[in-house]
Amino acid sequence: MMSEEFATTEGVRQGGGLSPLLFIVFISDLIKQCRQRTKSIFVGYRKLQKVELAECAFADDLVLITGSVGRLQENLNIWNKVLEDNGMKLNKLKPKLMAVSYEKLNIDVRIDNVKLQQVHSLKYLGAILEPNDGN
Repeated sequence: MMSEEFATTEGVRQGGGLSPLLFIVFISDLIKQCRQRTKSIFVGYRKLQKVELAECAFADDLVLITGSVGRLQENLNIWNKVLEDNGMKLNKLKPKLMAVSYEKLNIDVRIDNVKLQQVHSLKYLGAILEPNDGN
């Protein structure tokens, strides 16, 4: 038996059994869309194969990794556009920016003209990240 097509005005309930699965499928598709457009950075080798990264994602937390300020701005713009195209909004006040460099950098990266806050350390997935091992 098949029903007629119908429109939904609300998503699944938070805490509902399907919520985590649907979120994973949705976010996985967004990551694939972004990976096709963003530029990655070489980080090393694994089993004699080059390893390149552009992002690290866990649930709704995301870290963008680049080798230059310009590339960071480009990749951030791509993520923002893909999210908006899929009905999501990036919280422009939550993202933080951390530079790992031998010299002190004052970086100006923006999301829709809102400047990201630059920090010297940040907490990601329970770990404190600091450039130069905190030295």
